[in-house]
Amino acid sequence: MVRWKTLLVLAFATATCASAAAERVLMDEIVAVIDGGIITVSDILAARELASATGRSILPADQLLGGDPKQVNRNVLKEILIGNIAYTQAVKLNMAEADPAAIERDYQQLRARFSSEQEYNAFLSPLGLLDEHVLFRLRKHRICERFLSKKIGLQVRIGLKAYYQENRARYPDVPFDQIKDRVAADLFVENLDDWIAESLTRVDLKILHPDYADLLK
Repeated sequence: MVRWKTLLVLAFATATCASAAAERVLMDEIVAVIDGGIITVSDILAARELASATGRSILPADQLLGGDPKQVNRNVLKEILIGNIAYTQAVKLNMAEADPAAIERDYQQLRARFSSEQEYNAFLSPLGLLDEHVLFRLRKHRICERFLSKKIGLQVRIGLKAYYQENRARYPDVPFDQIKDRVAADLFVENLDDWIAESLTRVDLKILHPDYADLLK
């Protein structure tokens, strides 16, 4: 969940130890503002680490989990923007539904990566996340997946065979039936890019951080 903030430059967090409470001041930077909601550097860090831990993302996983760190962070910002737009549209269209059992599976798979409650909390704490934030993000991701599957999935199914024929050079000597899942994934990404470009014309988006300035060009 992106932590929407109306004003920022200093954020205060209180860390409680067994013997005493200590207060610390955290500096954060605003990266982007979308329809009045702020996305910060720490939001990108949290989204990146959670995507890595859960293995769940809208964009192809290799765009978020490897390669040049700056490019990965740019892709994570793109992932956040996609999620915010898709979730907002899903809510407006009364499509903000997710299977509770699927969310619980996602949650249990995440928890299984950690050997103890202490290790799990140690993962969340530097990211500024609580358990309820994780559950919200998992639910939001499932809603976005479902929404985009309905929004883009039909286009993919209709155009799949034609796309394969038009791009045979990308799939040399591989019969369609053996590679159709990869073809579908490639076509989904292309259609997703088109959907993003069109959707961004309908939101008020400002990129404020120089490392992300040309993200949408």
